[in-house]
Amino acid sequence: MKTNVLSWIVLVLLGCNSDGTPPKTASLATTEPTAPAEPKGFPAAPTALSAGLKAIRPADIPKHIPKGLIMKSFVQGNLNGDDIEDVLVIAENPADKDAPRQVLVLEGQKDATLKVADLGTQAALCEQCGGMMGDPFQEALILKDNSFRLDFFGGSRWKWARTIDFQYDTNRKKWLLVRDEYTTHDGANIDKPTQKLRTPQDKGFVKTPLATFDASKDQ
Repeated sequence: MKTNVLSWIVLVLLGCNSDGTPPKTASLATTEPTAPAEPKGFPAAPTALSAGLKAIRPADIPKHIPKGLIMKSFVQGNLNGDDIEDVLVIAENPADKDAPRQVLVLEGQKDATLKVADLGTQAALCEQCGGMMGDPFQEALILKDNSFRLDFFGGSRWKWARTIDFQYDTNRKKWLLVRDEYTTHDGANIDKPTQKLRTPQDKGFVKTPLATFDASKDQ
């Protein structure tokens, strides 16, 4: 009996703090479930050029990327003059830095899905095409007149910049080249650039379709 009483006393003392008070029980931390994050690269809100347009589902974009390619960049806006949001995508082959990048035009549909409306398999310069300056791709922009722009920059001491515009042709329902600007300058004398600009107003200018345009050759 004495042994049982002594054991009970020891257990009580072990369960107390040094001042004889019972220990505080630690409360279990509770965390609210977090919403799944948006896929990397997708905007949290419509862009300014998408304002007033019927929205599409950005999550549908990856399913239209050609097999073996990944998305380098994309921008949303109006590319064909209707009231539904469209998407311009730049896609690349991650295993081949010398391969030209592809340009996809994805038209928004009434049910918020997307479909490939045009594809330029050689319309954007490759990752290695910028020389010592590295990747020449700067940005892709959707302009207000159902057109889009691709900007590139590269070189070494002699720098170059290239701006390429395509515009939607309502009769052919395709995007055609309407501007090809090539500018160079000496890095030590940036005040004297040399510019070569080609537009439909120039003799011999051809409105090359996006599908057959080769950014590495057409200058």
